[in-house]
Amino acid sequence: MSRRLGFICLILFFCAAVHGQNSLPAEWSGTYQTVAGETGPLTCTISAFAAYSYKAILVAVQYWIQFEMTGKKEADKFVFGGTTSTDVGPFEFKGELVDLKFTGNFKSQAYNGTFQLSPVQPVVGDWSGTFQTGSGQSGDLTAQVSAGSGDELKAVITVVSQGFQFELPGKKEADKAVFVASVTPSTEMGTLEVKGELANGKFAGTFTGQTVSGTFELTPVRR
Repeated sequence: MSRRLGFICLILFFCAAVHGQNSLPAEWSGTYQTVAGETGPLTCTISAFAAYSYKAILVAVQYWIQFEMTGKKEADKFVFGGTTSTDVGPFEFKGELVDLKFTGNFKSQAYNGTFQLSPVQPVVGDWSGTFQTGSGQSGDLTAQVSAGSGDELKAVITVVSQGFQFELPGKKEADKAVFVASVTPSTEMGTLEVKGELANGKFAGTFTGQTVSGTFELTPVRR
């Protein structure tokens, strides 16, 4: 019985380590550049596959060639490396991930170069944060952002401390999303002009009314 209990605890510890360690964003995008001057888009997916070990799958989008690296955490950085066989010969990749910047180099018989990647910022999903009025009042906010047709978005904002909810229509614009609306959360508060911008992993904006004005800021809820 004690041996079985010890084995179960070991399995639970291993699963918790794998689940808890993967604080790295999963989706990345960027570019590569060869020494000959060729550049192109590059995407990457990072996942935890064992305790304190990671796998990075890179895709050279225009050629649709996949490369695989494995990595581990070393002090304040993550170190990756791996060799992938392709139709034009083997490619050796080496990379370092520090402060959410994933950079490195690759070598092959025909191509040598460098790459750089940044996290793909989430837009659709759950967000949480706070608001603060000009008079110093503050409280908790949540937002659920969903996609509509085309570039259209919708953010359902819940003011937790006040117990009311309203919708903000939005639209993707280049590398950001913009939300603008006139809302009436309550008769006492009146109409508020709400403007928000979602960019670089942050959903921030302002609200302006006759009785209250202020700012808000939210960040993604990571599951």
